[in-house]
Amino acid sequence: MHPHLFTIPAWPLFLFGGALLGGFAVLFFTERKGLLAAAAVAGALAGLAVGAKQHALQAPYSAPSYGAMVMLGFLVGVWMAERRAARIGITPEHCLDMGLTGILAGLGGARLFHVIENWQEYTPFGERGWVALLDVFKLWQGGLVFYGAFIAAILAAIVYCRRAKLDVVKFLDLAAPSLIAGQAFGRLGCFLNGCCFGKVCTAPWAVHFPYGSDAYQVQAEGLSKLSGAMAMPGLHPTQLYAIVGAALTAGFLYAYWPRRRFDGQIFGLMLLMAAVTRFFEEFLRADNDAALPSLSASLTIAQWIGGGIAAVGLAWLWYFRGRARAKAPGAPDGGITSPSAARSRP
Repeated sequence: MHPHLFTIPAWPLFLFGGALLGGFAVLFFTERKGLLAAAAVAGALAGLAVGAKQHALQAPYSAPSYGAMVMLGFLVGVWMAERRAARIGITPEHCLDMGLTGILAGLGGARLFHVIENWQEYTPFGERGWVALLDVFKLWQGGLVFYGAFIAAILAAIVYCRRAKLDVVKFLDLAAPSLIAGQAFGRLGCFLNGCCFGKVCTAPWAVHFPYGSDAYQVQAEGLSKLSGAMAMPGLHPTQLYAIVGAALTAGFLYAYWPRRRFDGQIFGLMLLMAAVTRFFEEFLRADNDAALPSLSASLTIAQWIGGGIAAVGLAWLWYFRGRARAKAPGAPDGGITSPSAARSRP
């Protein structure tokens, strides 16, 4: 486990965070890009002022591995989308704007899902009273759910496209590989952080987590259940399984995008593939319990949500394929390009 990568003074974070929020406010609420630089500078100064008031500018800050990997995934995803944006009539600047919107919406959605799943820890009607609600905003303590980020980022993309008058379906196709590539980097952050761990595993590729971690408790429980075991067992590296699944999915979607047969196909495939891979991954996870024991003794909340997302993906593909056929009845699949033209694209 390497939950922290390095330690730096806190002032760059106040500077960058303020600039990011200032720029986001302009893009989301006014769409006046001429004010972007001024808003970013104003936000940066405001961030520094807040840090100075709290006497926190020189406080040491340990950069979390998870946050660093999410940021790296964000940069790679934006780069992937920008390379092809012009081919569907979208300026590359929209990819960055949407990326910033999506990552903020994703953080909010991921936290919201965690709070809903663990409401007993945040309810104001418990022993701690209304003070417990303040913990909702303590993102640095952990507690983010992938499907919350996944759904929130998609909704943010739809809202952004509507406001910017972009073709929603084409933009979602463009962004789908980037979203899943970002998931792969996020799961690498999970591995470094030691969360989202798997069940006890005796295979050669099992991973061991250090004493005191939540994963170690699962290892210790596994030792007591394995008759004749002399050494501490390891756990399924479900984070690494997820990285492989997400990387393969993103690679396939990115390679298939120039050959797509109709608008909406890439996004629909993403929904279907992401839901299916997560569904089977959950069988090896040790950190999630059954969500609806009266209906199933094993299915987790992620599997129930994944089943719904897979159904939406199938319906999405069926609808947009049918719409493409209706628009181009002469083409057998309502294709947007001929196979030869598709192969000619880099």
